[in-house]
Amino acid sequence: MIQVKDSTASPQTASQSITATINAAGTGTSLTTCGVLANAGATYLLQNDVSSAGTCFTIAADNIILNLNSHTITYGTASGGAQVFGIYGCFQDLQCPGGGGSNFGNFTAYNGTISMDPSVTAGDSNNLRLDGVSAAAAIHDIVFNTWGQNTIPLKVRYYNGGSGNQIYNNTFNDNTSGSINRSAFAGMAIKFDNITGSPAASIHNNTVTNAPMGGLYLQTPGSVVDSNNITFVGQYSNDFGVVAQGPNIEVKNNTVKALAGRGIFSSGGCFVSPCTSGSPNIKGINQLIHDNIVDVWEAGFNAGSGVTPIPLSFNAATITQGSNTVTGISGLGSGYGSSTTPPSYEFCIGVLTECHGIASNTATNVTITGTWAAASGAYPANIYVVSCGSFGVGTYGIQFDDTSSLNTVYNNTVTAHVAVNANGTKCAATGLRLTTFDVGNQSHDNIYKQVNDPGADGYDTTGNMLKGGALGFEANGAVGTFTSTRDTFIGDNASIWFEDLGLPQTAGFTCIQCTLGKGSNPRTGSTPYATFHFWNYRPTGPVYNVHMIDTTFTGGAAKDSTDLTAISANAAYGEYYIDWTYTLTVQNSTGSPLPGAAVTILDALGATAFTGTTDANGQVSVVLNEFHMFSTASGVTKEMHTPHVVSAVGTGCTVTAFSATIAQTSSQTVTCH
Repeated sequence: MIQVKDSTASPQTASQSITATINAAGTGTSLTTCGVLANAGATYLLQNDVSSAGTCFTIAADNIILNLNSHTITYGTASGGAQVFGIYGCFQDLQCPGGGGSNFGNFTAYNGTISMDPSVTAGDSNNLRLDGVSAAAAIHDIVFNTWGQNTIPLKVRYYNGGSGNQIYNNTFNDNTSGSINRSAFAGMAIKFDNITGSPAASIHNNTVTNAPMGGLYLQTPGSVVDSNNITFVGQYSNDFGVVAQGPNIEVKNNTVKALAGRGIFSSGGCFVSPCTSGSPNIKGINQLIHDNIVDVWEAGFNAGSGVTPIPLSFNAATITQGSNTVTGISGLGSGYGSSTTPPSYEFCIGVLTECHGIASNTATNVTITGTWAAASGAYPANIYVVSCGSFGVGTYGIQFDDTSSLNTVYNNTVTAHVAVNANGTKCAATGLRLTTFDVGNQSHDNIYKQVNDPGADGYDTTGNMLKGGALGFEANGAVGTFTSTRDTFIGDNASIWFEDLGLPQTAGFTCIQCTLGKGSNPRTGSTPYATFHFWNYRPTGPVYNVHMIDTTFTGGAAKDSTDLTAISANAAYGEYYIDWTYTLTVQNSTGSPLPGAAVTILDALGATAFTGTTDANGQVSVVLNEFHMFSTASGVTKEMHTPHVVSAVGTGCTVTAFSATIAQTSSQTVTCH
């Protein structure tokens, strides 16, 4: 009972019953310093902030619960170059630093902060690392603060069937820099590596505020990645918000914002032959990627295809305000100057702080275009040589690659931006990028956009057109037909962009009831927007088997808008088909449906386009070609296949042959007399 009394001459009183719930203090074995967690089944309760010169906590028994109790672990305060960890467990894993440790499983950590000391220099000094565990972990409500190089804040390597992990409500502030192994995705915020057993993991409601290669890399079969918010500035190639590289993974309801990087990667994970359909080497199959929001830019920090990373760190470098140089660099090799490096490369101090083009360089200094605007000493030590990614491909929202098979994306909203970077450099962008895919992949009911942001015109600083569009192909070696249904592709530079597709004629693309549109800031000039843009300049880069069925063209897009050119040493074969669904209803003389009538349709070249019989409703529905656009050695041919000639024969009656021009989705009813 709480009573309140006023102080007036005539006091008044009022009373009211109030029910209050007070959480009990956390219980468990008290911890006040870092050490070994060795009591099986114990709950440990951290009583204060703790720090350690090296690793803080080591897990050495099963079923341990570590309640950080809103406190902070700081590790590696005097590591001396050694590999160290915030929380570490290892058992029977060849990659365990220092060898195998105690058996442990079913570990839980929650409710606090794990911070790497900024002085840590050894790579792979993870905030929380679990190797070779025999049972799943639960990691939740933890803030991860990371510096150093080649370091993943949360890294899990279970070889003993220890999946089924629960990772949720965590925040990752990953400020890793320096050398990173891009092919190993060593700059992700979360990595589940070589976990190929069930049950699945659940990774949900986490926030990534930054990471040098993106948010999450996952191989665990059947896992669900749900409702995570991932924002990052990627500094290396292979930088994705989510990498799904295992079977039956579901990626849904996530928000990915790559200020410099890429969105979601559906990877088959096949890097060792054979990678043919059905091979056990193909890991990424039966994935579902849906209801995600993806916004991506490439700000020029993507290192490209080599394993040598960018940025490069030159701690002795000197910057002087008003100068046009960076001096005091040690051992900068040839290849960064204008004579050997594309002009779109830049030299930057800090992440997106100030960037300039490279005029020339020696082993000890760089001459920039322009002058440094800020005062001497105003920058951090890291100096970045930046570009727009491998061969200038830039950013993309969703990608299928590495023999991705039987995977489906739907209900996603994807926008890939071309922006003007710090010194005017502009990087390419593609909404949906299809590279080496395998059989059975499909996309439906998505919106893919490629947008030129204000100031971007679709060209780089040298005046060359930028690759990419709302949909882009670089798919030599792909297998099967990728099917898109009811997808929308709106592009400022192209609706569909082709570098290659189908060599050796084993793959294709079918788009059913898709919408192709021209964006609101279309590329003009020497290489203007085209609905179907062909950049298949290599003799080994033909484009085959592209069928557009019942397509809607909007905003200036058109079915014959293409820059396809004649076959030459610099242009391979290219083609696409514009097809439409034609539905014919045959009725008898009384107006009733006539089933079993034999229907024949010839195209404008006299070839048989269809033969078949009407169904119980007296109907046939068939996809017919309006025209076939393709290149030859002498030019580009638009081969018309309509008007078509249609005839039908029923029992005791005939439909006289008639002409039908098929230039849109259409239906027709005829009477058999």
